[in-house]
Amino acid sequence: MQNQKLPEAQPGNELQAQHSPAYVHMPPGCEHDIVFGLLGSGEMASLLSAASLPTQKWIVYAGNVLIIAANGVPIFWPNLEKLVLEQLGWPLVAFVLAVLAALASEVLAYRENGRGVQRIASTILSLAYVGLLMSFVVQLATSGGHIALLSLIIVVKMADTGAYTIGRLIGRHKMTPRLSPGKTWEGAGGAVAFAVIGSGISFLLLGPWLSSSASVPEAWRWILYAILIAIAGVFQLEWTGIEQFLKAMVNPELRPQIDDLPARHPGDRHGTD
Repeated sequence: MQNQKLPEAQPGNELQAQHSPAYVHMPPGCEHDIVFGLLGSGEMASLLSAASLPTQKWIVYAGNVLIIAANGVPIFWPNLEKLVLEQLGWPLVAFVLAVLAALASEVLAYRENGRGVQRIASTILSLAYVGLLMSFVVQLATSGGHIALLSLIIVVKMADTGAYTIGRLIGRHKMTPRLSPGKTWEGAGGAVAFAVIGSGISFLLLGPWLSSSASVPEAWRWILYAILIAIAGVFQLEWTGIEQFLKAMVNPELRPQIDDLPARHPGDRHGTD
């Protein structure tokens, strides 16, 4: 009896298997990220509009949804990730397309003595602040799954709690007295310390408890992960960052009320946060 040669695997069959329903799935929480992107788009448009910096709202909404959704391109078409762009390249492509749409819209609707440059600048800021930054959350969920996404929430909330608690107890040295007088360097240290605790709880306790196959990362990795998230939260987003600046720019008289928001609602963040 002659040996029969087995049929060789066809590239098309492999690609078809990759695109089967069992293979293709969205990263955890991706639908929620799109919802938060829409909420953040609305908040940015409202803040900038109140500061007499109008945006192209339809481009902000559609562009941010496109940027966030572009993170799924390598998931549905894995070969494109290797042949064309890395995973973060696709959100950047979507961002560039949204910027080009904003420029084209202003060219088509050009008016003399208009405010086209302001609208373009405000629109690009909204796309970068909401769409691109939210893409990192999607990428985290894609690479690390539910545990990574859960760790992000825990670390952020722990950092907020630490900044509020330590700042209220022993806060003395102001970070930015004119922009946000209630924020202190002691509170920033508390945010970092509590974030490290939250990261340890996430990866050392919750991870193995939720999944027996979950691997525990090296200590320096989860510690550095917590420190970077805490620093981002303290210096860039809520405590002294761009949102505080935008709110103060809208109405300087509201700075005291804005500064007291964490005291009235500790750990509470909105769409742009």
